Amino acid sequence: MGNESIRQTFTAALDSLIEQVKGDRSVLAAILCGSLSYDTVWAKSDIDLVLVTIDDKKVDRAALSLYAGGVNVHACLMPRAEFRKTVEGSVRNSFAHSFLAKGRLLYTHDQTVADLCARLHEIGDRDKQVQLLHAGTAALPPIYKAHKWFVTRGDLDYTALWVLYAATPLAQVEVIGAGLLADREVIPQAMGLNPAWPAGAFFFWIPVWESGRSGREFAAALLREKKVAVTPGDLFGPGGAGYVRLSYAADEGRLHEGLDRLAEFVEDVPGTRQEARQAA
Repeated sequence: MGNESIRQTFTAALDSLIEQVKGDRSVLAAILCGSLSYDTVWAKSDIDLVLVTIDDKKVDRAALSLYAGGVNVHACLMPRAEFRKTVEGSVRNSFAHSFLAKGRLLYTHDQTVADLCARLHEIGDRDKQVQLLHAGTAALPPIYKAHKWFVTRGDLDYTALWVLYAATPLAQVEVIGAGLLADREVIPQAMGLNPAWPAGAFFFWIPVWESGRSGREFAAALLREKKVAVTPGDLFGPGGAGYVRLSYAADEGRLHEGLDRLAEFVEDVPGTRQEARQAA
């Protein structure tokens, strides 16, 4: 089943469920969250809904598991007062804020709920600075560990692992700094903004578009002819098209051998000689 067919199945299930929910006047609004609201839908995903209900002191915030049209639905029941508190009290670009802000208001019987949803897209400078500080400090411990393992043990594999742990908070810095809402999949989001991100990692990018080959064609030919593996840039997002990514997380001998083979490979490939010589 293709992505479009999957989305149609999920959308039909959602429409059927919402038609039923609208008849319940205790439900003031329905907000679609998760991948169906803004991203590609996976066949094994579920539908995330926030149902804003009337204020009732006897009814607390709760979660329901529903089943509609062959699709699992996770519904969060949130009284109107609790919803207001969540919107007004959440730090902008926090997970709670991003979850709701990336959602889509499907319907409402209460204009105050619509007004609160509109406010979700306002991000103040203070909240931006708080979230940048949070993301930046979250990156420090894994960077420290990566440095420790590299200096004390020379273990490149474990050093690379700790560098990867730092990737998510560093990507959040990139995205939040650009004034955008951070997705749960924030690393490809950051790569889309800046193909060279992160500049301080253990790899660098080589532009290959002037060679007349795509990144995938270039990588496949290099592996076939010289047994050197590089990664096509478009695997990291559309911003990486026309690039290949070369990792230098290897011992010095293998690194020099690989760069020599790369230099040999590009001697007769227009547009890539300068970059390869610089890499070597």
